Amino acid sequence: AMELTRRMVEQNPESLDAKLYRIETLMHPQLGESDHLAEAAQLAEAVEARLLADPQPPLTVARMAEVLASQRRGAEPTFENGRERAEALARVGLARQPESAVFNTLLAGLLQMQGKNAEAMEHYAKTWRDRSELMAPDMLRAHELRIRSGLAYADLLVGEADTEGDPAAREKKLAEAEGILKEVETITGESPFLLLTRGKMALTRRQWVQAMQHLDKAADQFEGQNLEATLLSARARQLSGEPGAAAEQLERVARQLPDAVNLRLQLAELYIGMRRPAQAQRHPDAVPALEPSNLNAPTLRAQPARR
Repeated sequence: AMELTRRMVEQNPESLDAKLYRIETLMHPQLGESDHLAEAAQLAEAVEARLLADPQPPLTVARMAEVLASQRRGAEPTFENGRERAEALARVGLARQPESAVFNTLLAGLLQMQGKNAEAMEHYAKTWRDRSELMAPDMLRAHELRIRSGLAYADLLVGEADTEGDPAAREKKLAEAEGILKEVETITGESPFLLLTRGKMALTRRQWVQAMQHLDKAADQFEGQNLEATLLSARARQLSGEPGAAAEQLERVARQLPDAVNLRLQLAELYIGMRRPAQAQRHPDAVPALEPSNLNAPTLRAQPARR
């Protein structure tokens, strides 16, 4: 792949696709990052400059933005100011085509990645509610983006509802999210992301049994590729008065994912609540080595001793 992409760039020096293939190959996790990052960064700057001047075609812009926003091992950005540069690229494209499902969904995802959820919701909602592109030549792509935006918008609505102090306002957000999920379900069936959002909704409504049912199904469909579903399922068991079952569930996953910091911390919290200090200490003791910046670990180590 390295040799093939090198020749592609040499033979097609003006081709954005050739450069992107080369960048993606250079970023492959099996290659030594330090050896190839400089070339990838140089090519990325060239592609980025071209697309800022003329953000076409939209899917190429989206692909480049995803490259810029990528992270290396340890959650370090692959490229300097990568997320900010990706966002700028998406905004240029959106300024040219404000109705574009590709650019609205792209920008929304980048904003959500940076915790700018309020603005992200605006763009997700726009794509979800706008059906005009469903009759465009690339109908299937527009349809896919609409579904993705609907699920993301519903998930953010549930997140807002979870922190909403006014019961009426909270239920209004949940009802809007449920309406979206019902429509999506008629198209896609019970997808894992849909089940995950339904589980979160049940947690917000304090419906522990329903939450466990949805989240367990989501975790099964994700086949271990989504830790959030497992953590929330265990949280539902804990809140329903089954901390032992929650701990057993997390212990099984912890054996498969020893570096999952959030999982280890949730396990420690469970054991503290169950008054099992020795088991609680066993998990946060590993956290500083895995994630030195995690400030919760020292607190958790200290808690069992005070009980």
